[in-house]
Amino acid sequence: MRLDFFKKEKIIKYSILVILAVGLLSIVYKIRSIECYDYVDNLCYECNDINDLDDYIEYNMLSNEIKKCITKDELDFSSDISIYHIAEQLTNVENHKRIKTYTCSSNSFPHSPLHQQVIVNGTQYVVYYNIVFSPRLLSSKPKVVEWNAYVKDENNNICFSSNNV
Repeated sequence: MRLDFFKKEKIIKYSILVILAVGLLSIVYKIRSIECYDYVDNLCYECNDINDLDDYIEYNMLSNEIKKCITKDELDFSSDISIYHIAEQLTNVENHKRIKTYTCSSNSFPHSPLHQQVIVNGTQYVVYYNIVFSPRLLSSKPKVVEWNAYVKDENNNICFSSNNV
């Protein structure tokens, strides 16, 4: 009888610890979600064009699917050709349309759609990006979980687009 009491007491203690741990993780994740929203809002407000993304997008923020298509050296927003090349590489990303809670898209904010006119091989294009961020539990910088892009030529025809645009 005494042994059963100790087992029940242990089970109750461990259950309470698990509930507290899950609750704490939920609170931390919710805080990270708010930080993610603020991060994307700031990105959209501060970025006048795609060149400014260098201050906001780091290679370690990319999802594994995106890293398969873009190398660390290719993640460069300093020239027209590199911006165009990133959009081109994003057409190879396999997005597995998973519904993620607390995601935040760069298209969610009206003050800055991410697009830029570029000239590649003498032809003028407009590159459009839509970047979807998700909070990370152990980092203050969010993860880029989806990155859609499309390119229009000077006649407003879509030259290519990622599979979700």
